[in-house]
Amino acid sequence: MTDSTFAARLDRVGLPHQIAWGFAGLFFFILGTSIEQSWFSTYLIHQGFGAGFASTVFTCYGLVVTIAACMSGVGTRLLGVRGMMWLGTGVSVAATVPLLLWALPTHSAWGLLVLYALRGAAYPLFAYSFLVWVNYRAQKATLGQAVSWFWIFFALGFVIVGPLLANALMPLIGEVNVIWAGLLGVGLGAVLALVVNRDRLPVNGPATNLFAVLWHQLRTIATSWRVAVGVLVKGTNDIGKFGFVIVVPVYLAQFGFSLSEWLIAWSVANAVNIPLDYLFGWIGDRIGWRKTVVAFAGTFCSLGAFGLLLLPPLLGHNALALYLPLLAYAVGMAGFCPLSAIIPSLLPADLETGVTALNLGSGLSNLLGPAIVSLFIGISSQAVLVVIGIVFAAASLMATVLKLPGEA
Repeated sequence: MTDSTFAARLDRVGLPHQIAWGFAGLFFFILGTSIEQSWFSTYLIHQGFGAGFASTVFTCYGLVVTIAACMSGVGTRLLGVRGMMWLGTGVSVAATVPLLLWALPTHSAWGLLVLYALRGAAYPLFAYSFLVWVNYRAQKATLGQAVSWFWIFFALGFVIVGPLLANALMPLIGEVNVIWAGLLGVGLGAVLALVVNRDRLPVNGPATNLFAVLWHQLRTIATSWRVAVGVLVKGTNDIGKFGFVIVVPVYLAQFGFSLSEWLIAWSVANAVNIPLDYLFGWIGDRIGWRKTVVAFAGTFCSLGAFGLLLLPPLLGHNALALYLPLLAYAVGMAGFCPLSAIIPSLLPADLETGVTALNLGSGLSNLLGPAIVSLFIGISSQAVLVVIGIVFAAASLMATVLKLPGEA
């Protein structure tokens, strides 16, 4: 098979051939910088920190992720896509090393809070800047599939291989060394995406004041009401990913489920989500992106949240009580994929602002998920699941207004 034939096949399935190595790098970077996400809250509680402090740590982490996600799009104008991705790599190392060498060993609450929050800036700077690259390189006809590939490689590192690898390594080397091992993934991801991948985007015009550009973009997002709604819908996309990992392991423990059972089930559900991501990208390109989101996204995610609330008390320590809700959640997560094509397309004449809006929504999930836990965990874990389920259902209703320019 010639190189041109292979490249054509990649393009045909929606994977831009120019940046194929970038997708591989994305996987390893996300794996390395998020390897602790699915178990770190439980680890903190076992180290003597309360559940409230653990959720506060993740809320601060989410706040920084939101800010960094918002900055990643406009930052590419100043530093370029590659410059922003290198910045994300440097932040990951700069935050992780003192976190592991000082904050965790000394049980410094403030050190842990600040450094773990700073660590949260790493992956949006890297990943969402790469998403700008994807939006520039993907063909319009396969943009829904292209952004699905982005989320497939993202999810592989974040919620599939990461939890499984951590589950396998923790008994052998301990939790802290698992995070150290994650730095190897960060380095490998940066090399693949930024060294092996030789693609270059056209150089932007002379950089203007970064904050002036950001203010213009935020004002455009706020005054374009469909874009603002799109940001809110995207903001609900991952509240399960960043809320469930805090509350569900603790909630399930009262029904006899171990941390290992949770990690395996979480990985399996997200593995099922991988082919569904591509399927719903393909469906969205054919029946309409908005219709796909409305029909499947928040609806099935809401069923997953309420399933977790109802089935374990009914069935007890039973695999069906764990896997059925998580599989419904996996379907709903895939239904959200076309949002990554919808939101930039709402501003066809201003792609940079559209991508900033998308990134802002993506980062907002990191804040909203832990914030819901922080606000309602004082009532009960069940209250958290109820609120998450309601927010997911509201997302599908809000998505009904996300009509593209010219759409009937």
